[in-house]
Amino acid sequence: MELTLKQQLQEKQEQGFETVWIHVEDSVQYETGTINIDKALALFEDEDTHYTVKGMWETHLFASGDELYANAAMLNVYLDEEECIVACTNYLWELHEADDDIITLSEARHKVLDNSGKL
Repeated sequence: MELTLKQQLQEKQEQGFETVWIHVEDSVQYETGTINIDKALALFEDEDTHYTVKGMWETHLFASGDELYANAAMLNVYLDEEECIVACTNYLWELHEADDDIITLSEARHKVLDNSGKL
């Protein structure tokens, strides 16, 4: 069974980490930054609060259930960069498929990494 983001943060905290990298998907690209684990876990105690991530353009995290989201668009937040890349890649591939503009998953992944400034 896959761990929720809250469980992943708790696990990192138990391992002694104070901060962790996060990856926020935004459709066909993503952004990476670091967060303080204690501050992020506090969001689950009061879902009416948010945490502004320094160093990430206008990124405000909030909790809903056992997951974290970013901004009003409820962008998905990942601790695992590869999971984020796969989500963005699949979304971009599906967009192209819907327009009958077929590209390979490899091409979609390359575009996601390029859009995200990772190439």
